Amino acid sequence: MTTTTKSWKKTLSNPFAPDAHGGISTGGLFLLGVIAGLLHVHLRYPLNISGHHGLEWMALLLFGRLLSRQQGAALAVAGGAAASYLVQSAFLPLAHEVKPAFIFLLTGASADLLYRFTRGRLPVLINAGLIGALAFVTKPMVMYALFIGTGMHVGMFIKHPIYLPFLSHLLFGAAGGIGGALLARAAMPNKRS
Repeated sequence: MTTTTKSWKKTLSNPFAPDAHGGISTGGLFLLGVIAGLLHVHLRYPLNISGHHGLEWMALLLFGRLLSRQQGAALAVAGGAAASYLVQSAFLPLAHEVKPAFIFLLTGASADLLYRFTRGRLPVLINAGLIGALAFVTKPMVMYALFIGTGMHVGMFIKHPIYLPFLSHLLFGAAGGIGGALLARAAMPNKRS
């Protein structure tokens, strides 16, 4: 009982302290997601290119995924991002939709699934770029299906040629994934991701 209490207190005081498996704790993963949700609302750079938030989102998502040994690590990060975004949407006019919360969860689940089947098959940087690209392109895929199936207004397909949202999400997702892998490598230089 004492060991559990000490472990619990250690995790609360430092959410990035290693868990029982030697990876980042669930609290640390959730906190990474909270940071991603805050960045999504408050980091506004007007590139007018669909998918530019993939840089910071995939970087934080892959950073957490690579530092954790938990199977649902990316989904834990995504849960933090979705919760953070939904809390902000209740109070801030900048966050006005629920769609980003759903997209966080979709990309997190996709990243976990892809990581499970590609881990160890490619060099870490290439694998992270591939996971980032494929997980993040699920957003325009789902939005395009909604656009075609329901006729719902989806800005990314009205403002740009049809291929551009897919291409930009792939590129921003890959860049963010590689950035997350580089951050993970820097955070734990003595361990292989």
